[in-house]
Amino acid sequence: MYILVAVLGVLLNSAKLVKYSVLFVFLVFLLLTKFWALDAKEVIVFYGMDLKTVIYTGVFFWAGALMYHLKAWRYFTFEIFVLSLLVFLFSLQWGEVASWLQYILVPLLVLSFGFSSVKVLRFFNKADYSYGLYIYAFPVQQFLVFVNPGHLYWNLFIGFAVTLVFAALSWHWVEKPFLAMKPKRK
Repeated sequence: MYILVAVLGVLLNSAKLVKYSVLFVFLVFLLLTKFWALDAKEVIVFYGMDLKTVIYTGVFFWAGALMYHLKAWRYFTFEIFVLSLLVFLFSLQWGEVASWLQYILVPLLVLSFGFSSVKVLRFFNKADYSYGLYIYAFPVQQFLVFVNPGHLYWNLFIGFAVTLVFAALSWHWVEKPFLAMKPKRK
């Protein structure tokens, strides 16, 4: 995805052209997902990844990029998160509608929740476990799959809990003390 972002950035030096090219790439990924990637039986491997997975996950990436270029961050509030969640849950009763809406609503849900500022959620601003979650998730998941194969949901639940503990320990015992040694800005 990032290679395509770089290519678009180098080839198109106008913000307006970039916006339209992001819209075009999003639509291409959306159509490839709906009419090929979800139903294709063949496996096309490119640099160790199944191309169908790249296309399917890429449509969410490009939806987020499109929201950025449309300056949609003004609407990333907790109220929009709740409204989007309700619309998405309501649309599930019509499978085909939900299957199209998910490509806009899931990125909107993630970004609205991530950028919203709600007093109840400010409790989580005291520590930043994101890097720890990032670096410990893969080894923990791989270990759990090795010792407990075939139990996807159990491994997901246990993996998240164990990774969160490692991330918290990493934040409090490693990252935070090292950040405290960082020189203060003048």
